[in-house]
Amino acid sequence: FKFKFWVKSASFTLSHNVTCFSIEMIIHHLLIRWPNSLCHFRSEVVSLGSRDAYYSNSGIIEGLSLKAVDIKVGGLSIGRIEAIFDERAILSHIESSNRYLIMIASLEVVFVAIVSLLFSWVLVKELRKLTQAVESIEINGPGRTIACVGDDEISQVISAFNRMSLGLKEQYEQLSSAKEQAQLANSAKDDFLAMVSHEMRTPLNGILGMAQLLEAEVDEGKKEQVNIIVSSGEHLLFIINDILDISKIEHGKLELSIEPFSLESLVEEVKHSFDSVCQQKKLEYIVTTEYVKGIYLVGDKARVKQIIFNLLGNAIKFTEKGVISCHFCWQCNLSILTVTVSDTGIGIPQDKFDMIFDPFSQEDNSTTRNFGGTGLGLSISKKLVELMSGKIELFSKVNFGSKFTVTLPLSPTISPSSTVKKTNSSHLSSLLAGQHILIIDDNKINLIVGKHFFKKLGLNVDSTMDPNEGISLIRSKSYLFVLVDNHMPDLSGPELMKMAVQSDEKPIFFGWTADMSAQSIKDFEQAGAQGVLPKPLTNEDFQKIVTSLSASD
Repeated sequence: FKFKFWVKSASFTLSHNVTCFSIEMIIHHLLIRWPNSLCHFRSEVVSLGSRDAYYSNSGIIEGLSLKAVDIKVGGLSIGRIEAIFDERAILSHIESSNRYLIMIASLEVVFVAIVSLLFSWVLVKELRKLTQAVESIEINGPGRTIACVGDDEISQVISAFNRMSLGLKEQYEQLSSAKEQAQLANSAKDDFLAMVSHEMRTPLNGILGMAQLLEAEVDEGKKEQVNIIVSSGEHLLFIINDILDISKIEHGKLELSIEPFSLESLVEEVKHSFDSVCQQKKLEYIVTTEYVKGIYLVGDKARVKQIIFNLLGNAIKFTEKGVISCHFCWQCNLSILTVTVSDTGIGIPQDKFDMIFDPFSQEDNSTTRNFGGTGLGLSISKKLVELMSGKIELFSKVNFGSKFTVTLPLSPTISPSSTVKKTNSSHLSSLLAGQHILIIDDNKINLIVGKHFFKKLGLNVDSTMDPNEGISLIRSKSYLFVLVDNHMPDLSGPELMKMAVQSDEKPIFFGWTADMSAQSIKDFEQAGAQGVLPKPLTNEDFQKIVTSLSASD
């Protein structure tokens, strides 16, 4: 709504336009006062009433509001505008506008909610497909894809998932193939080690067996040569055992033989085993103890001794002059055996501490050239210590020497009765005297060695290379012991035992084999063997197994 006002006077003429909106609802009265001038007002929309109509005795009527503005030109007041407004009309107008805005906002909210629900439904549907595909990959492996339509963001995510799934499938197939090849190679390695062990132990049985027999018969002049044969053969056997041990440990097949043993006897064995080699290298060899007298422990004595022997062997190997020491300490209150092996050798750089415990590893290649060895001793020792829930610590300084400390938790036990020992020893002597033993082996050298070995123990020995003849002998004669080789052309040892045991009077079967793998031992035990003897055979091995057998009787 527009209205125009103007003023005419002798000095100037004023003309002005004013714009108002919905003025018919708001302005009830408009008055323009001009001093000494004539004012004309024209409205095209509303007709304004008299000003007095909006006043009562107490003032302006309730609900109306007066607004006044002076009109000034150049600081000179030339007039005044007064306007009376209806506040109720303004509030009504605002309320109407608010209702309109609320209605529009409500419609917008409903629209947004509907669109959001539709979008959520589509999104959840696609996400459910992705979830199902991921679960399928978890169960069936990668390669699952999802149908993709469109080029929106969700479709791009699905496309990326499909590419990832197909890429993972390809990598999975490559890894599966590589794993299969590695398993085949590992299996081939195990077979090779078992075969090499068997093929090397068989001639070693002949070498060591005959050399040990010669030791007692040759004169002093030739005894040294025989000792060299024996020590060289035992060293080779030690290397073979190390290789087999590391293979067993890697496959988790190495089992500990837990039984009571004397800590004092272990110390004595350690003390006497390295005397001669230290004397040859002109090294001072010291074995000291704390609280070991009369102590009996429960554990695998052979493996504990192997750990200590490996550490002492390394100490002697890498020490040219000075002292080799081994200290035993039994901590009764903690049930812990601590063994410390020290040397004054070449030492080990600190950055090599971890590496030297890896299989087939030494400080560097020159170490192998200068000192020899397979690099298995420390690795086997560490793994055996961990298998016994112990720990091994190293302190070393280059050119000053090294110190290895082994801590083993072992349970103490009471001392075995001396009467039991005497009874067992007496029982063993009476058990073997004049008794008959049968050896079945397809290797002639093993039969010769076995005959001489058991004749020295007072046994009458029969032998055969033919498994079928062995079965006939078992059925026709009475034997106290029967020793059976495992790998023979016609029958394996366990198969022969199952076929031979058909009478009430059963002999005591022992496996006698160069294959000391866990599977070989298990096969013999399942066939009824009372034990398995290794090749080469020693008096200690045979007496130990027979003594344990007679003690159980």
